[in-house]
Amino acid sequence: MFSTFATLVSFTKIVVYPITVFNLIILNGYVSLLKGKYQMNILLKDKGSWIKVPIEQVIYISTTRQPHLLQVTTDTDDYFIYDSLHHIEKRSNKLMFCNKSVIVNIDQIERIEQKLSQIHFHSPGIPAVVCSRSRYKEILQAWKAL
Repeated sequence: MFSTFATLVSFTKIVVYPITVFNLIILNGYVSLLKGKYQMNILLKDKGSWIKVPIEQVIYISTTRQPHLLQVTTDTDDYFIYDSLHHIEKRSNKLMFCNKSVIVNIDQIERIEQKLSQIHFHSPGIPAVVCSRSRYKEILQAWKAL
C-alpha cells in the first residue's frame, strides 16, 4: 500500500491523501494539492473580485500607456493588473519576453514569421506580436524545444 501520505487541512475537516497520487505545490503562500499535473496561476483583481487564471490560458501580457498597468490577454477576456513584466516572467518558464513591452506564452504560439519577426497565436482574433531581433533566436529555440 502507500507509505507516504499528505494531509490537507481545511476549516471543516482533515483529509489524508497518498502523496503518490498528488503533487504538492506551494504557490504564493497557499498549499494546493493538484491531481497529476503542475499548474501555475496568476491572481488578478477584476472589478472588486479576485480571479485565478491558469498560465496555460494566458496568451500574452503587455504593457499599457499607464505606468505599471499590464494587460493580460487570454482566449476569452482581457484583464488588467498592476505589476511588472519582470516579476511575471520569473513565475513560469513558459513566459518569455519577445520585446521590451510584451511577454508571450510559448505554449500558445502557432507560428513565427522570420521575415517580419512576428509571432502568431493559436487563438483566432488575437493579433500577431512583433518580436525583437535580440529575442528572436531565444524564442525560436524555446518554441522548437516544445
